Amino acid sequence: MKVFARVPGLLILAALMLIGPTAVPAATPQGGSIGPAPGSAVTWTGGPYAVPTPLPDVCPPESDPLSLRCDHFSLTVNVPTSYWDTHTGGADIQIRWASPDDDFDLYVYDNTGNLVGQSASGGTTSERFLLQGANSDQSPYEVRVVPFLTAAATYNGSATFISQEGAAPNPPRSTGGLAFSPPATVVDAQRTEGEPINWLDPIDGSYWESGPWGITTQQSFVHRSVDGGNQFNIDSPIGLRPEAGAGGGDTDVITDDQGNAYFTDLESLLNLDCAVSNDHGQSWRRQSVCVHNVADDRQWFTIDNGATTAASDNIVFLGYREELGTHIYYSPGSTGSADPVGGLVYQNSADTELPLSENPRCGQIRFDPVRRNIYYPCSATDHVELTIGHVPSTGVPMLGIHYHNVQLPTSPGGGNVDDLFPVVATDAAGNVYMAWVDTNDNNVYYSYSTDGGETWADPPVQVSGADAYSNVMPWIQAGAAGKVAVVWYGSPSNIDSDFMPSWYNNRQAATAFKWYGYASLITNAAGATPTFSQTRFTDQPMNYGQICTGGIGCTISGGDRTMADFFSVFLDPGDGAMRIVYDDVTTQHHGAHVFEVRQIAGPGAKGGSVSRTVPSNPVSDPTGDAQSPHYVPGGPGPNLPAFDFTNLRLSQPNPATLRVQMTLAGNPAATTPPTGKTSSLWLTRFQALSQGDEGEESYRLFYVGAEKPMSGSTTFFAGSGNSNNNGVLGDGCVNTTPENCKVVQYPNELAATGSISGNVITIDVQLDGGFGPGRPILENTIRNVTALSAGRNNASTDIYADLDATKAFDYPLRSRPAPPPPASCKVTGGGTIPGTAGAEGRFSLNALENLHGKVDYRDAGAAVNLRSTRLLKVACSGTAARIEGEGTNNGAPTTFIVNVADNGESGTTDTFSITTGGYSRSGTLTSGNIQVH
Repeated sequence: MKVFARVPGLLILAALMLIGPTAVPAATPQGGSIGPAPGSAVTWTGGPYAVPTPLPDVCPPESDPLSLRCDHFSLTVNVPTSYWDTHTGGADIQIRWASPDDDFDLYVYDNTGNLVGQSASGGTTSERFLLQGANSDQSPYEVRVVPFLTAAATYNGSATFISQEGAAPNPPRSTGGLAFSPPATVVDAQRTEGEPINWLDPIDGSYWESGPWGITTQQSFVHRSVDGGNQFNIDSPIGLRPEAGAGGGDTDVITDDQGNAYFTDLESLLNLDCAVSNDHGQSWRRQSVCVHNVADDRQWFTIDNGATTAASDNIVFLGYREELGTHIYYSPGSTGSADPVGGLVYQNSADTELPLSENPRCGQIRFDPVRRNIYYPCSATDHVELTIGHVPSTGVPMLGIHYHNVQLPTSPGGGNVDDLFPVVATDAAGNVYMAWVDTNDNNVYYSYSTDGGETWADPPVQVSGADAYSNVMPWIQAGAAGKVAVVWYGSPSNIDSDFMPSWYNNRQAATAFKWYGYASLITNAAGATPTFSQTRFTDQPMNYGQICTGGIGCTISGGDRTMADFFSVFLDPGDGAMRIVYDDVTTQHHGAHVFEVRQIAGPGAKGGSVSRTVPSNPVSDPTGDAQSPHYVPGGPGPNLPAFDFTNLRLSQPNPATLRVQMTLAGNPAATTPPTGKTSSLWLTRFQALSQGDEGEESYRLFYVGAEKPMSGSTTFFAGSGNSNNNGVLGDGCVNTTPENCKVVQYPNELAATGSISGNVITIDVQLDGGFGPGRPILENTIRNVTALSAGRNNASTDIYADLDATKAFDYPLRSRPAPPPPASCKVTGGGTIPGTAGAEGRFSLNALENLHGKVDYRDAGAAVNLRSTRLLKVACSGTAARIEGEGTNNGAPTTFIVNVADNGESGTTDTFSITTGGYSRSGTLTSGNIQVH
């Protein structure tokens, strides 16, 4: 192995010729200090740099005193190590430059020369790293800026001291037997959806879920399950909104004691849309503007089912915020399909036209049938403000409720209470509970009231404990007296989510910050000595990196708001088990894939205990649930036996092969596609720990399938799908904005071995390479395995006709392929070869055998500007190496092959060749050096 720690004379000479004999590209100023004042900052500039430097090892300060290969900024942090015993934070270090055609990397070293942080992505105009616990004992730090491949580019650097009080250890938490099912149900195998919300109908047991698709799409969705949440179907005959747009903003769905369903959608941040279904979602009647105000936002439903079982005393309340503050409107419950008012026309329920609260972020409105109070919580900087109104038992009409506001105790963490919404719930005894996340210490807190919300326990109590240090998006439900369920997203890191790297800006850096779903069941919650049973409800990460809490402003800075603002829990009407709908964004697409997970053991929120079985391989599936379509005016279409699963089984006929067997109620070889589609489709999909499309950790989506066209034979295939990457469209998801996955696709990427025997589809796929190159399975469990049947018109843009789906289960592999080898083969270097028409072919390499790293190449004479997005193969043979990968050439997708030879330390006889698309170039280096380690 060679160690490249010198400055080649040819490169120094080239640099001096490019930047001039008197100009030095060193940082200006060359150093600075930050802290102890929070927010104190230092800035600098550096460059220009024209010579590629592949690695920071090439340019330590002692061998690069003039900062010709890299830039070196000296950073002092003016707090001792002990400061972080009572604070959280560090040094937020960033560099920015003008053009994405240039590529700088960021590395940070302490005063002993140890690497303590780095950010080295590609195709961006910035790098950022939060050095947690930065201190004077390790100062001065060297911020090393490496010009991986630049064209006389300059950059701007900054370092900001980030500090928040409160680093006390979390309270310990026992699980108390609380447990959740490892496999999670796939709510929708195609559509992604932020902030999912759920509702279980206590009358007929149907399970409703809804969420927005985004203003850019003008669409929001409703899903419904009639089998307890094992299979969800889109509530629409066309696969979109229940009714035509506009929409796509905030949503909510609820039912009354007549089985009527109510849906609301925010239309382009302006108006509220309301709809009613009197036939369990088969048809909807819609009122596009159901309240009189405009510039509306974040609306919520709650229902008063009255004292009788009749429809006449039902009231639907709609709480929302318009530009000046909050309002609570009402509508009588629907009395049937001929009712033009119920659930469609809303009026002000208050005795004033003025806003009830002027605070900006307000959680879901709740009605308490015990005290007949309405509660509407809003964030009021460091505490929650609760709007309370008493609903008379006289029913409709009932204009003129007098609402008043109560101020809750100050949040103990010293911050605000809006990460994101404060949330309220009431139990069977009429006790009221409030939960929120403090923006300063990032803990979940709760308080309670035993007198209808007028007075509150002070101080509030911390809910989050154990390893949940950074937390966002709480949700709450209450059951029996003194029993409360709280769920949230949490991370073992104590860094505020907004300071974590955004996946959109740096995928690999984001994966260092893992998030999980957490649940806590609080008993004696309305007393002085509550007890907490806490566990994770996800057994794998459900998010990597930043969860931006700045609303739609997150999009300005590349912030990650993929999951929007909340997720939700509902208590099962039967045993009180927690039923949670949440987003998992850990696939290669980073889309907001909606899952449902349920409590299977431990104390129940309604009293007693929960005991449920976990689906396992093989799973059976009931017949009669493959209607086409599921929801259409007049009732569902006919059941299609050839799409109706009865069983799904996975096995391994040998250690290298995964076998999938899907059994149907009818013969799939003899069927035709559902109406409106040209092909029949049967898929089995799952997730497994793997690598994403930039080599980052990912719980990648894999699938095997069979497709039969209207006429012709069945094809069998496997794949995984590529994500959209650096503006290049992948084949695995349709995006509305760059890298924002909206509709997952399942293209026929690789042929698989398959057959149909009677009603059974059997497909074999190789675990190593059978799903595509560079897509290894890195653990012994494949997760959330489910089969689905559908019809589609194409595999690139279509929204499928969903028919049937099986229960999800996890499958333990008997054996799996060996993981990628450790980085024993490493190829680094940079330099030039003769290019086209007198130009230079300029390159920079940092490629490892474990498929981490990147490759850049430019030839101005041929208009070639290649950037790798994913390495597929790095192989060394003696002093030669071969690199294969995918990337972009001037923004267009391409593949490439690079072959190099390291013929000596001077680099003057090293060779480099590249082939990409129709371009090919090779030669001996005219400058630079290549290292094959």
